[in-house]
Amino acid sequence: MVGNDTRLALASNNPPSSPSNQTELVRLLVESGASIEKRDSQNQTALLLACAMNSLPIAQYLLSVGANVNAVDKVGVLPSQLW
Repeated sequence: MVGNDTRLALASNNPPSSPSNQTELVRLLVESGASIEKRDSQNQTALLLACAMNSLPIAQYLLSVGANVNAVDKVGVLPSQLW
């Protein structure tokens, strides 16, 4: 992943020190053109990463902008299986 897409994955995957700031960062990245469906080396999307970190605000935001709830990672895990 390159550019904004890398930042989006990082923002979605890091435990937030301030959940509202982390969600705002994700929102700004998406509004700047970061792809919500870009996948990392494990075939994970930002939504899968947010769910893996139990970041409900980020997951909710990503879903509100059309993230694919049925996206699976490299081993076939769905976002809903990570809660």
